[in-house]
Amino acid sequence: MDYDKWAALRNMLLSITTELQRVGSAAFDEFSTLTMIAHYLAMRSACDGVGQLREVATKVTVSLLRHTDLLCADRAFYEAGMACNQVCAPPSLLALVQACLLAHPLFLLLTLSRLSLIFTAHPLPTP
Repeated sequence: MDYDKWAALRNMLLSITTELQRVGSAAFDEFSTLTMIAHYLAMRSACDGVGQLREVATKVTVSLLRHTDLLCADRAFYEAGMACNQVCAPPSLLALVQACLLAHPLFLLLTLSRLSLIFTAHPLPTP
């Protein structure tokens, strides 16, 4: 998507988030996170076409990795790795992406094992 669409989404989410905060809704935190993700995506889209801002776009892409619970993890890691590759990122940034990539399956495994413990303790009713 282009910048205009991401910015429109971000602005809409920001107005919803502001209203949720004013009302004191429990959904405020979730919409706040969605607003931040939309802001990162809009910023990355704006920086992508400008050669001098390619490093900023790479940093934003790597920052999106902390939201792989809401974003498609495979695509987020692929885009972060490719962005680091294109910028010739410092080894520390590339190592961070690799460490996140290795930690992500471990996180999924831990989550699945916790879910299996929950379902073992409280099985779903069968017809």
